[in-house]
Amino acid sequence: MIRMESAVRACEGSLRDARTFILASENLPSPRGVALQLMDLARDPEAGIADAVRLVKSDPALSAFILRAANAARFAGAAPLADVHRAVARLGMNMVRVYAIALSMMNQHRRGRCAGFDYARYWARSLFSAIAMQKLAWHCDGFAGDEAFVLGLLARIGELAFATGAPDEYATLLRRCKASGAEREMVQRSVFGFDQNELAAVLLAQWGVATTLAEVVYWQQDPEAGGFGPDSTPYRLAGALRLAGDLADGSLAPEDAPQAASSAYLRAQLLDLDPAEVRRVAQETLEEWGDWAATIGLPRVAAVAFPETAAQ
Repeated sequence: MIRMESAVRACEGSLRDARTFILASENLPSPRGVALQLMDLARDPEAGIADAVRLVKSDPALSAFILRAANAARFAGAAPLADVHRAVARLGMNMVRVYAIALSMMNQHRRGRCAGFDYARYWARSLFSAIAMQKLAWHCDGFAGDEAFVLGLLARIGELAFATGAPDEYATLLRRCKASGAEREMVQRSVFGFDQNELAAVLLAQWGVATTLAEVVYWQQDPEAGGFGPDSTPYRLAGALRLAGDLADGSLAPEDAPQAASSAYLRAQLLDLDPAEVRRVAQETLEEWGDWAATIGLPRVAAVAFPETAAQ
């Protein structure tokens, strides 16, 4: 387990605040339906793959999601699958459970009460980041692509938690950020005492995601501050997560493209990626993003090619 005692001690107060927020909020994102049943199944020592398959098959949307994941590019060379049982076996029960949690979040929160929060763009960005993370996983010491996908998909779940748990307060915060141009995480800390990355890390840990991955989400905005070894997998994962987010912003939010490109190309250097590789990942992600959105039933949002240089 990655040890980051000094960094964690510095943030214990904000983590306690995030947990208090979670306990006090009635409408936070939380797994339901089959996802909740799969979480219960994970705690049953007598449960087997047949039990998981039965639950997955009871949800057509989850079945399609699992089949799409099991036939993803990282399994190139393996026989295409059309059978849910084999798809679950290929992915493993733990990943199926986390995929179910992610899909449950998407199905529950495609709209909401928070004025100014763009739910469609939130999920479009999260999906784009997930696909990009899957492609960047091989730069992270062979980290599994399916785990990287989920990491990208849920990395910003803290922002959705603000929008659902405190919709009126968060709508005011969004207006404040828009008017002042202030960094969203900085304003979140001033208003709530913690930011979306801290809240996301606590939620993911509560849902059974590995602590080391929750720590990566916690430090995604500033990987260098996390106390990770410079050549460690968590450091590279946090950097890849930051890069995936920049690729999403540059492709799905044209107004943010110049800043996103500058951040992306700088982060890519730290991951030993050249600009051509960054553009290739962005383009391939954009192409796959449409297919994934159709599988999940997400509305399409406007997208553009990622800038060729940081100056554009």
